[in-house]
Amino acid sequence: RGLPVGPLNDRDRINRSYAQVGFIEFFVAPFLMGLSCMVPPLDSLAVEPMIDNLDSWFKRWRDESMPPEEELKRVAERISAVTARGLQRNLGKPIDVTDYMTIANSDMGR
Repeated sequence: RGLPVGPLNDRDRINRSYAQVGFIEFFVAPFLMGLSCMVPPLDSLAVEPMIDNLDSWFKRWRDESMPPEEELKRVAERISAVTARGLQRNLGKPIDVTDYMTIANSDMGR
């Protein structure tokens, strides 16, 4: 009865780690990176911690879900793109975008 439960609100079926990765990728990262262009101190106060948080949720998703190699690679590439944009554009730091495949395969014996 009432309204149907939205996909991100269904506690029985949601993969919280994967949802967090998507939320950061599509909402938080663009918002913080745009805002940090206007307020440069946010680079170290918000963008760097956001990238660390994204990395943490990615590892948690990888460890809990044990996704197929193809899906793991696809998500790792998406995260690499977000990380590269955040570090290169906002912080002026070089990044090796292959780092996430190393992270994706580490700690799992893959």
